[in-house]
Parts: sequence; C-alpha cells; structure tokens
Amino acid sequence: MSKIYVDEIHPKTAGGIIENTINCLAQVSTSTSPSDGSVILWNIVSINRGNVYNSSTGRFTAPITGVYEIGYSLTCDPTVDDFFVRIYKNGSGLTNAGAIYNQLDNNYMQVSQHVYIELNSGDYLTIVKQDGAIYTNDDFSSAYFRYIGA
Repeated sequence: MSKIYVDEIHPKTAGGIIENTINCLAQVSTSTSPSDGSVILWNIVSINRGNVYNSSTGRFTAPITGVYEIGYSLTCDPTVDDFFVRIYKNGSGLTNAGAIYNQLDNNYMQVSQHVYIELNSGDYLTIVKQDGAIYTNDDFSSAYFRYIGA
C-alpha cells in the first residue's frame, strides 16, 4: 500500500479561497490628517485574512467575485468646520459621507459609513479624504472590509 504525505490540506471553494477567511480590520496610527484628495492609509492592520488589504496603497482588493461590505469610522478635527470622505471603486468615486462641525461646541465629531457592493475578482476599493481635517488616531479611526457571499 502506498502512502501520501502532504504539508497542508485546503478545502476547495470558488477560486480556491475559503470565503469566510476574506476580511480585514485596520486602523490609523498617527494623529495627522491626510491631504485633500488622498487615500487614507490604514497602517495598523490587525486582521488581514485573504491578504485583501495593502497598507502601502490603502487598497482593499476583492480576491473573488461577490458581495462585499466596507465600512469606516473617522473623527473630525475640532479646529475645522467640516470634513468629507468618499469611497472609490477602481479609482472612480462611489459614495460621499461627511460631517459639518460646529466650532461653538468645540467637540470631536464622528462619521461612519457602511456600504455593500458587488465586486469582481481584482476590483479594489479605497477610502479618500475629500475635504477638511480628519483627526486620525488608532483610538478613533478604523476601517473594515469583508466578503458577504456570491
């Protein structure tokens, strides 16, 4: 009788990837605000199953075709009046979210957005600061990306 030795066994799924392992959670480590029109780089990556997030480019990339959820939470710098953020798909704008800050209150304001979107394998999403000043800090800012299903 013959024996077969293997290092690993992986279940076969669509594209060879286990769907429930496609997710990412990242945060921002500094309290500086990216310039207007810049992709927000979430540089503290605590979860990156499926290697879907690139902290150098700020891209969340779909490894397989399906429905994904992306979301973020950011805080407005209290020294400015407002800020706006936009999610981009393959370099084109999709959504807008923002907050108008009332300087009389002198408080930090939080904005968050959650989007479900169909992506093809290789499509990517980025989160871009459009205008204003964001108070980025790992205690107040986070982003996530996850596969929902086909």
